[in-house]
Amino acid sequence: MRIPARRQEWEFYQAFNERFAFWVYYGHGPGGGRAEAVLEDFETGERTRSGKRMLLCGDTFDLDFSPGEPHTVKYEDDALFLSLGFDGETRRVLVRSDRLDAEFLCPDSGDAMVTAVPFSHRTTFLYQVKKIFPSFSGHVHMHKLDYPVDGETVMVYAGGRGSLPYRTTRIWAAAGARTEAGMLTLNLGEDNGPEGAPTENALFLDGVMQKLGKVSGRSRTGGKSCAWSSLPTTTAMSA
Repeated sequence: MRIPARRQEWEFYQAFNERFAFWVYYGHGPGGGRAEAVLEDFETGERTRSGKRMLLCGDTFDLDFSPGEPHTVKYEDDALFLSLGFDGETRRVLVRSDRLDAEFLCPDSGDAMVTAVPFSHRTTFLYQVKKIFPSFSGHVHMHKLDYPVDGETVMVYAGGRGSLPYRTTRIWAAAGARTEAGMLTLNLGEDNGPEGAPTENALFLDGVMQKLGKVSGRSRTGGKSCAWSSLPTTTAMSA
């Protein structure tokens, strides 16, 4: 990484179902870093956020491990206590604040989608691990309200490390549903690397991955439509 200011590192977890979405982000990019937990209630439209964002954060939010390595990350300030841990078998997410209380235990079984995407300059790249857990346990509380974490809840993980170009666009979609055959989940995404660069389109059934080839879709963000597609020549790794 010849330009350290372009370095980006993050750990991201999200649990969601028809009622709510709860996500945790820890990491940094060229513009700054953040450690935060967010709960969005789809019934009321209320969004509750705890944590901190910091410009010119130095090494405050640095991550000195690969997403697949055992690690412990702890962050604490006046608004949030956050702990992310992985012992090689189970991932644990713990959040405590004056508004939010959440904990998840995610056995690290099943396959993962691992991609390494090069960009036009030889010193720029993006390495990512995406995982949708076939089973997990946990709870989410806000004040006195208990949000349901049941068999219809989907839990996803994204870990990223890279040295990115000045301008990039990334698209990611994940979904899941309980079926008679088991938990069926879908991961879609595209990074603006060169033609033929790895993509992360895949289906998972109870954690067993089937790589998808060409996928076309359309996403609306910020009032603009963004299309994505993947090439059948992409590669994937199981972890």
